[in-house]
Amino acid sequence: MQIIDKISRMLKMSNNRFSKLLLILLCGICLMVIVWPTGGTDGGEEKNDGAGAKVTTASGEADGEQTAGREDMYDSACNYSSYMEQRLQKVLESMDGISQVSVMITVKNSGEKVTVKDVDTSHSESDGSSQSSVTEQTVMADTAGDTAPYITGYIQPQVEGVVVCCHGAENADMSLKITNAVQALFDVPAHKIVILEAN
Repeated sequence: MQIIDKISRMLKMSNNRFSKLLLILLCGICLMVIVWPTGGTDGGEEKNDGAGAKVTTASGEADGEQTAGREDMYDSACNYSSYMEQRLQKVLESMDGISQVSVMITVKNSGEKVTVKDVDTSHSESDGSSQSSVTEQTVMADTAGDTAPYITGYIQPQVEGVVVCCHGAENADMSLKITNAVQALFDVPAHKIVILEAN
């Protein structure tokens, strides 16, 4: 309050435009310092993987770490796609009547790490009504001086679409067999699978 009083006295004493401009500039700097984001916060973001499992991703990373994390996730999605394309190609090439197989697989996401959650439930009763609250916190593990979420598993990326190009695909029975094989391996609907005949 003393600072505000001093500033208001300065304004009353001087009608100088320069001092008012300086005051506005100082107020702006103070506001920027107050709302400037800090290094990070504890906690995490919880998602549902569609199969009912809760998946938690840790937050509180610096911008550089988040960018590096996105690049790692993109690389892991690309690696997963390439790996599964090679495996599917080997399986299809082993089928009788198919040759020169080319496969492309696209994924919806980059997969997710499953972390351990510490869940606290508290109940309170007042005036005949009962309330309960649930607090969840990600369990952190300390390894070699680094603190990171304790990971118990990994949910593989979801396959979005598959394209198979091969000799022998002109045969309707063979095309159906390829579609059935892809559906069994990746749980992809038939309209997301395209079988093309190679040149």
